[in-house]
Amino acid sequence: MGKAVQGLQKVHDEWHRESMAQKALLQQHLEAAVERLDVLEQNERRLLARMQQMDLDHQDRVRQLQRDLLSITRDLGEQVRERDAQLEALRVQLEGSEQHREALLTQIQDLRKRNTKR
Repeated sequence: MGKAVQGLQKVHDEWHRESMAQKALLQQHLEAAVERLDVLEQNERRLLARMQQMDLDHQDRVRQLQRDLLSITRDLGEQVRERDAQLEALRVQLEGSEQHREALLTQIQDLRKRNTKR
């Protein structure tokens, strides 16, 4: 019976050593996995911060573009009003020229009539 107990004790001791070795290996794997998760979390936080900064930069750029567009629209509106005023002045001037031309034609015709009567 002593040999059987010794044999069982030997088997138990071997099983215990293998179990402890597997436990130590598992502990190493878990620690490595936790380290990888920490690195991934840090990377994710950095990326999130970068994305937030990019979003803020984008919002600033959109606001700047909106201000620029409003300014350009105002400037173009002012230019259009100035051109419209210039065109109106030219139209009035053209009408005056047309009336003057018609008056001159009438005078020429009157002079021709007088000359032909003579």
